Amino acid sequence: KYPTNMKLSAWVKHQKAQYKLFKEGNESESQLTADRVEQLENIGFLWPLPTKLDKKWSYRLQELVKFKEEHGHCRVPDKFPINPQLATWVSTQRVQFRLFKEGKKASMITPARIEALTKIGFDWGREGCSDLVDWEVRYEELSQYKEEHGHCRVPRAYKENQQLGNWVHTQRKQYKLLMEEKPSLINAERVAALGRLGFSWSLRPTPDKVDWDLRLAELVEFKKEHGNLLVPRKYQKNAQLGTWVQTQREQYKLLKNGLPSHM
Repeated sequence: KYPTNMKLSAWVKHQKAQYKLFKEGNESESQLTADRVEQLENIGFLWPLPTKLDKKWSYRLQELVKFKEEHGHCRVPDKFPINPQLATWVSTQRVQFRLFKEGKKASMITPARIEALTKIGFDWGREGCSDLVDWEVRYEELSQYKEEHGHCRVPRAYKENQQLGNWVHTQRKQYKLLMEEKPSLINAERVAALGRLGFSWSLRPTPDKVDWDLRLAELVEFKKEHGNLLVPRKYQKNAQLGTWVQTQREQYKLLKNGLPSHM
């Protein structure tokens, strides 16, 4: 309040209220124009700062942009263990958009937010979003790719089918998370399905292959010396061999139970 000039005080408050409508895309309801906004900013006029809710919304939008960069679309699954908050937020945007279209004041979405989401290719009508259909489509495309090229090593920047390239990269990334017992979108069934195609979980030679062959050779020597393969878990002469033998048994158990395994 500015007691010296109450009219000016009321006018300034009114400009800020009109600016909010202007920024939300309700230009027909706002008395402000781009020209007037510029004139006020030129004299150092300060607009209301973004609220905590505004900042939170922008943060989720950036997360969605990153999701699209990785997956090639904005269809975040309803159950997205990697980021459940993003999944809930995406679902909320669709609900709020429906309320907005119905003309209900209860909607928290604005024209400006609708425009921001539309620009990144947001799918407003997808209910109960699931990646099942997309996964099966990409799997079939990978099967066809193998028939044509003889392998499943699709380049990430695959010009003929960029979505397939991104999808293959994502499967490897999700498999790594699964092996680390972290939240992952891939499951044992999908791992097995990809395994049947001869899917390569890593494109680079890893020490695993070298170590495995070395341990196998050591195991052969152990049998020659002891007449059996019963290497103690804590084998003082070769602790690495003892650990490796135990790991093979654990991985075999996972394989027999139809669970993800390195074997």
